[in-house]
Amino acid sequence: MKRIFLILTIACGALMMAAQSRLHIEALFDGRYQNSPSATEVLVTGSKAQKLGLSEYHSLTLTDAAQFAAVEQAVARDGLKAKEKEVEYRGGHLYYGFYVLQPAQATSVRKKPAEPQRYLFYLNQSLARTSPVDKVTLIYMRGYLSVAEVRKLIGR
Repeated sequence: MKRIFLILTIACGALMMAAQSRLHIEALFDGRYQNSPSATEVLVTGSKAQKLGLSEYHSLTLTDAAQFAAVEQAVARDGLKAKEKEVEYRGGHLYYGFYVLQPAQATSVRKKPAEPQRYLFYLNQSLARTSPVDKVTLIYMRGYLSVAEVRKLIGR
């Protein structure tokens, strides 16, 4: 009986750790915009991502203003747990956000030199001071790049 309790306790702990590393933005990349003419989604993994120094690059660009609030809310919720952040609000809405997120929990027991870092970038161009455009861009990156290298990659 003690053995079963111990196994259940370990399993529950592992599930809780996995749940803590999940992001709210993941729901935005679930394919809901796959056939939307107002959305562009890009996913880069494997050798193409490795050429950039990443293990994953995922971006979503939306041009339908009715969809902007859901993206802003998901980014804001994930941003609360960020290690570092640089944000700018305009008119009570998130205009720009660059977040260094907590590393994801390891899913294997293999030792690596360091945990891959996770980065989140958000830009709402409809709030731009000059030439506003109905466009929101969300970029999620995971890899071993430094903050400076990620900024260079996204042009910031």
